[in-house]
Amino acid sequence: MTGCREVARADVDGDRRTDDVGVVQRDRAGSTGAYHVGTSTVRVRLAAGRTLLAAVPYDGWFGRTFWGAARVDGVRGADLVLGSTAGAHARFFRGLTYRAGRLVTLPSPDTIGDRRIPGFYVDGAVTVYAGVACGTDGHGAATLTISAASREGDGSAPASTFVLASASFRWDGRWVRTSQSTRAGVAERTAAAPAGFHCAGLPRF
Repeated sequence: MTGCREVARADVDGDRRTDDVGVVQRDRAGSTGAYHVGTSTVRVRLAAGRTLLAAVPYDGWFGRTFWGAARVDGVRGADLVLGSTAGAHARFFRGLTYRAGRLVTLPSPDTIGDRRIPGFYVDGAVTVYAGVACGTDGHGAATLTISAASREGDGSAPASTFVLASASFRWDGRWVRTSQSTRAGVAERTAAAPAGFHCAGLPRF
């Protein structure tokens, strides 16, 4: 594929063999400035010999979209995470995962508190922090903890403390919520600690 660059070597299909992952990132015609619009085409060459293709659009992204390969859900094989939208400090990501011989959208919990956020959202700024943590529970099931914190007070009189909301999920063929909490008066160091990705294979920011 013209313009394809190798970005990772990982076991994508879960057969315990290493696959080659490449990406072609193409901006839409007329896309200018720091934030670009286009499509990332992911190409996975399986050790078994087949080639898989999938497209992830991006809108307002800067830099390279491929973020990494990581074990996110509870299905064997590495999941592929790519940038989809970016702001001044917020970044939104979509994932791809192997299912029944194809690359499909990686399911995400989509929600925290009363906010609905598709894909995966990370942030780190003066007034807001957000993050995603991967893990496993005591039975070996995959878990995700989604966190978001906002500074208390208003724009004219910001406080030194934050409201921190978090929700935890366990993979059971889908993401099942296991707990949720909201705390006020949280120190900034505590609010900032969960920000970014905390998943092996994915840069934090």
